Amino acid sequence: MKENGSELKEAVVLPGQYAVFRHIGPSAGLPFMYQYIYGTWLAQSGYELAYTYDFERYNHRSLGAAHPHSELDNFIPITC
Repeated sequence: MKENGSELKEAVVLPGQYAVFRHIGPSAGLPFMYQYIYGTWLAQSGYELAYTYDFERYNHRSLGAAHPHSELDNFIPITC
């Protein structure tokens, strides 16, 4: 399946504990969120990555890549 030139993939999300980070604003700011999560927060949090993936959730709050009020949630699998 393709949407807007991107290939969509189905994945099974494993049960567990996830830290959730909300991004508000254009998608151009996403690299800064990831830099904070993996470069600062994870090292200071006392948590470790539980799996080698993360995922983003888009829903009714996702208003488009350039919209200043668009929101998405990023789920980072963690363990103590």
